[in-house]
Amino acid sequence: MLFDFRFGRVAALSEQGNGFKNHAWRTVSALHRIAIKKRLLNRMQPFGRSEPFDGCYFLSCNRTCRSQTRAMRDAVHQHRTRATLSFAATVLSSRKVKLIAKHPKERPFRIGLNPNTRAVHYQIHNVNFRSAVARRSALISSLTISMRFGKLALAIFVPVIVTTAAPLRVAIVGLEHGHVDGFLNGGSALVPAGGALHRPDVEVVGVVDPRRDLFDSYAARLHLSSALYFPDIAGMIAKVHPDAALVFTSTLGHTAAVEECARQHIHVMMEKPMAVSYKDALAIANAAKRNRVHVLVDYETTWYASNKAAHDLVANSVALGEITKVVVRDGHRGPKLIHVQPEFFAWLTDPRLNGAGALYDFGCYGADLMTWLMRGQAPRWVTAVTQHQQPDVYPKVDDEADVILNYKNAVAIIQASWNWPFDIKNMDVYGRTGYIKTLKRDHVEIRRKGESEGHTTDTTPLAPPYDDPLHYLAAVIRGEIEEDGSPSSLEVNVIVSEILDAARESATTGRTVRLER
Repeated sequence: MLFDFRFGRVAALSEQGNGFKNHAWRTVSALHRIAIKKRLLNRMQPFGRSEPFDGCYFLSCNRTCRSQTRAMRDAVHQHRTRATLSFAATVLSSRKVKLIAKHPKERPFRIGLNPNTRAVHYQIHNVNFRSAVARRSALISSLTISMRFGKLALAIFVPVIVTTAAPLRVAIVGLEHGHVDGFLNGGSALVPAGGALHRPDVEVVGVVDPRRDLFDSYAARLHLSSALYFPDIAGMIAKVHPDAALVFTSTLGHTAAVEECARQHIHVMMEKPMAVSYKDALAIANAAKRNRVHVLVDYETTWYASNKAAHDLVANSVALGEITKVVVRDGHRGPKLIHVQPEFFAWLTDPRLNGAGALYDFGCYGADLMTWLMRGQAPRWVTAVTQHQQPDVYPKVDDEADVILNYKNAVAIIQASWNWPFDIKNMDVYGRTGYIKTLKRDHVEIRRKGESEGHTTDTTPLAPPYDDPLHYLAAVIRGEIEEDGSPSSLEVNVIVSEILDAARESATTGRTVRLER
């Protein structure tokens, strides 16, 4: 017998003939559509290996089971939370049965049920349901499914346990970084899954800033309770005990914020870049390791499906060949012309608080992406040139920067600007047999050996938890995934800080800087 789940249809094929109860077909078809549309199930781990698996199927062939199935389907449709779903399948048959679950864009995932062992166990992680229900575990149902096709009988016992996860409790540390507005309220590319104030998987439990008037301005606009306010980190942690802190201070303030949170064993995610110097980056890394906390750095470009597509092609050495050159362009019209908040502009244009100007603000993107593509390898040499094209607007910091990173067999060119007419975040990756060019978030141009020209294509949307910084943060601190050299990882961002520090030195001295290894 063969079950084939694809395109919202179910077919049951058997040597003895075809047949399927109408109500079972409708149930499975509906669940398949929900699963694909809502992305309920993200990955499956059979016997410790990760495999793609899209879909969540419960079959029934009698009136009692049908009502249980409908209840489960409704629960799936209504709930939104992370969960772990476990099941055991027992096959009562003398034949070998294979189940195939297929997403139209994915390779089939095959489950072989051995009639000799008569049972097989799997565990599925990261089931997303739609609801604010959390902080409890519920035994949803236990189904017994029996179907007969000709002479072949199949019985599957499916105990389904859904363990809902509590919302991620986060505290905001600092309000002087303008990106905090997008993180809280949404409507920004910074948080593709929505602002922290408007999603059930996140709970804001505190806001820290020494300036009460700044908090009050946010509170009035975003309808924040005054009970959320704390003037310092220590008092906030003692009162509300968050799972993690989201740091939106100046870049200089990152080190002190991480050290204070780490002492209290609070995980941290901060806005890019990690530090104003390599020395500060090492201090942050030491605090994280000493206190065994996760420290992550958020870049908007981490959640671009186009960058993930480029990374995957590079990882497949056959597709593009070995990297020879990467060009990364990040910039916009400048903080003045895009009208950032006054408190944001004040430190963004102060070299002590920001590290530099466009060099640090936008150069960090290219350094991060290149280090990710190179699997954590640091460049051997760094050369940089900076300019002051608008000295009357930005008298203390650069507004244009070009950085060259030299590796053993590759080179990267990083272009950072506060002078471009548009917001640009693109990357070109050249291999020995092809190239891929990212076009903002969701499109790429690819050309391989033997092709006369490149072709533009849409990218596959990112799946949770790799689609959103708060999804990612929650998954990391709950131990569901590893940082594993990601663009947000501490390991990668220590190297990013080393590159930026060397680039600043090179621009100041006019000399190429060698990174000691």
